[in-house]
Amino acid sequence: MRKEKILTGCLAILLLVSGCSGGTSSEPTDEPKITVSAAPSAEPAKTSLPDEESSQQKTYQKEEKARLSGLEMELLSVEEQAPASNDRLSAGKKYVLCKFRMENKSEKDITVNSQKSFEGFSDGMAVLTENGRSLDDVVMLDGILKPGGVLEGYVVFKLPESWRNIEITYIPGEPGKKIIFCYTK
Repeated sequence: MRKEKILTGCLAILLLVSGCSGGTSSEPTDEPKITVSAAPSAEPAKTSLPDEESSQQKTYQKEEKARLSGLEMELLSVEEQAPASNDRLSAGKKYVLCKFRMENKSEKDITVNSQKSFEGFSDGMAVLTENGRSLDDVVMLDGILKPGGVLEGYVVFKLPESWRNIEITYIPGEPGKKIIFCYTK
C-alpha cells in the first residue's frame, strides 16, 4: 500500500513537471499573423491583426465631430475658471471646463455621467473629473440620452495653473470602445 502511494506521488510529480516544461501551446497569441503566398501576386502580403489593433485610435480636436456606435460627440469649448477665493485646497489650480455636445443617433438610450464616463490626462498625468458643485451656472454632462436626443454640458477638471494640454477620453461602457479628444492651449 505504501509503495502504491509513493509510486502515485512520483507519477503525479512527473506529470506536473512534464506539463510545465514547455512544448507547444494551443493558446492564441496577440502577435500579428502575416499571410505569405508562395505564388507571385500583384498585391503585397497582408498583416492580419486582432480587431482592437487593426484600427488605430483617432483623436479628435475641439469642434471636430466624433462618431461611435450611433453617438455623435463634439468638444465645443475649453474654458478656465479660478476657484473660489475661500477654496484653500485649490491653491495653484484652475478649473478647466470642457463643454461637450452629444447626439444619440442610435436606437437605444445612452447614459452619460460626467464623472464616471470620462477620464482625463493633462501634461502626461492622470487627472480626476470634478463634480462642479462649487461652480456657478455650470450644467454638468449628466443624464440619459434618448434616441434622437441631444445633450450638452460640461466635464470639469481641476488642473495646475501651468497646464498646457489635456486629453479627455469618453468611455461609453462598451468593452474596447472609447472616444479621445485632445486640446492644447
